[in-house]
Amino acid sequence: FLARNHPAELERYDAACEAMRREEFARFAELQTLGLYLHLQVQQKEAYFRRVRNRLLVAMAVTGVVTGVVLYGYFHPEQALQVGHELLALPGRLAAFAGRLMN
Repeated sequence: FLARNHPAELERYDAACEAMRREEFARFAELQTLGLYLHLQVQQKEAYFRRVRNRLLVAMAVTGVVTGVVLYGYFHPEQALQVGHELLALPGRLAAFAGRLMN
């Protein structure tokens, strides 16, 4: 009916529909780009927080080990000195063991 009786109106209607479709597509593409950008920002922030958390956990572990060694040395000085001497002799023993393995 429109094509027969009102071709100009049909043409204007089609043009308006096409313009609205293009505008919606552009808006959708813009929102999609914004969504990808925000997703990337969230991933970067999560990675940053993971790194900070891991550093904190490592620092806590090192602090615990150092505190344990210091307390052991304070409460058991003789055993701590003996362990220290054994640790100092360890590289020489390892070198001797490696030498025996090579021969």
